[in-house]
Amino acid sequence: MKKLLFISLLVVLVCSFVLVGCAQPTPSPSPTPSPAPTPQAEPIKLRMSTHAFPPQRYYEAAAKWVDLVQQGTNGAVEIEIFASGQLYQPNNVGDPLMNGDIDFALATPGTFGKLVPAHSLDWIDWGAPTLEGGWQLLQKLCDNPEFMATINEPFEEIGVKLLFYVPNAVMRGPLTIKAPIRTMADFKGPIIYTPAPNVAKLVEALGGTTVFVPTGEVYTAMERGTFDGALSLQELYWAYKLYEKGKYMTDYFYNGGVMPYFVSMKTWNKLPQDVQQVMLDASKEIQDEWFSTQVEFDKLIEKTLLDGGVEIITLTPDEKAKWDAALMKSHEAAAAINPNTQKVWELWKQTKAGQ
Repeated sequence: MKKLLFISLLVVLVCSFVLVGCAQPTPSPSPTPSPAPTPQAEPIKLRMSTHAFPPQRYYEAAAKWVDLVQQGTNGAVEIEIFASGQLYQPNNVGDPLMNGDIDFALATPGTFGKLVPAHSLDWIDWGAPTLEGGWQLLQKLCDNPEFMATINEPFEEIGVKLLFYVPNAVMRGPLTIKAPIRTMADFKGPIIYTPAPNVAKLVEALGGTTVFVPTGEVYTAMERGTFDGALSLQELYWAYKLYEKGKYMTDYFYNGGVMPYFVSMKTWNKLPQDVQQVMLDASKEIQDEWFSTQVEFDKLIEKTLLDGGVEIITLTPDEKAKWDAALMKSHEAAAAINPNTQKVWELWKQTKAGQ
């Protein structure tokens, strides 16, 4: 009997050990190793050519646009700016931009003037009797998607895309050296420097004679007496200190200087869509910001000219009406060049009519 009891206890003990062993918690599985971080791709490196330089507004606009793009892409895009015409000047940047040899570039009316004459906007009128009114109208035009599409259609056909306009300064003058220009009759005799063919046509419509020299040579040419005055954006009078030589500025607004920045379509078509959108958003931000400060900048230039001894010459109402009528013929002739210019002209007239 005792033997049977011993065997029963032994069985119970063995089973207990087995059961306890079976109840042990299952060891936690080893954590799955985190995947190694994907090495960051090399940034997209691009180049921008501009003939502008600090503190010119159209250089500062480009520099801020580059910052916005680099920040908006978290460093996935890096853009190097080559300022002061290090790579190209306005007269020779067109082909490299169309061919994709440079990614972005600042152009002038003369860069693509023969290919897309509508874009420069130096052939349309000011559109308002005041400085503020003219800039407001021009901003409305540039904010119109139909206008931007009209401008960009022929550009994309030749391999470039307009990203944004930088308002730069009103075209005002002429700025003359020896004698003021108060009437159209005063244009007969003096030789006036103009920076582009469209501007030359404005002077010729008023009865004047024009000459062209490279922008960097305008001051010394004025000093030598190569010409008697200049008609350009106020910004040129300020940046190149022409007010040190010119002493009279006729108070007449011709048009608003807007400087276009372009991207090569060969570059654009390679960019991811999210990067393209960042660039478009940055373009809108820059264009809006620069328009919002333009009147203040023009007034600052005027103060600089006045402080430099320039006398502002006011036209009589009758004389101004004569200038308006003569120049309108020039505007209408420019508008008739092709269907693209005609479309821009119609949009401009609609913008003025809706003010």
